[in-house]
Amino acid sequence: MSFFIVKTDTKTFFDALPAIKITNFNGELKRDEIYCYGKMYMLADSLQISFTVFDGTPPATQRVGFAYNFTPNLTDDYLFFSACPTGEVCCTLQKQNSQFEVLENIMAYTKTGVDEQGWYYSMEFEIPKSLILKIFGESALKNTIFSGNMFLYDVTEDAFGSVFGVDIGEKIPTNNGFGEFVTVPY
Repeated sequence: MSFFIVKTDTKTFFDALPAIKITNFNGELKRDEIYCYGKMYMLADSLQISFTVFDGTPPATQRVGFAYNFTPNLTDDYLFFSACPTGEVCCTLQKQNSQFEVLENIMAYTKTGVDEQGWYYSMEFEIPKSLILKIFGESALKNTIFSGNMFLYDVTEDAFGSVFGVDIGEKIPTNNGFGEFVTVPY
């Protein structure tokens, strides 16, 4: 099933966008299944990402990961973004030969709060157009379909949650089980 992403030239409020939720769990998590969702949209060919994790006291080892391949018909390489509760976002290029290259660290806007579902932390950051072009070329921005997945995991264990199902035995980061994202004009 495809997940639709708004493409616009004007800044959009994340609250107005649909959420994609972590509903698949691979292995047994030590801290149970934590509710987490992401939202995203394309702003002038840069991918804007927001995620919220309902975990009042997340361990420092908890991560939210995003993996994207903006040209899935041309390469198996993909970008992997790993974000920790304090706001650091590390970006790596995962290559077909299982090697990776650290590209850049991105700082994110973070906040914490509480609502009817409990305590949460959330983060917003951007995958800039320049990075997408550097790795995938011009074709990435002309394409309206790309592949990827979102993960919630702890670096001290093999179990994890994901938006799209991943084969048992896989470890983070992985492109196994990538789902389809489709950009639509707003």
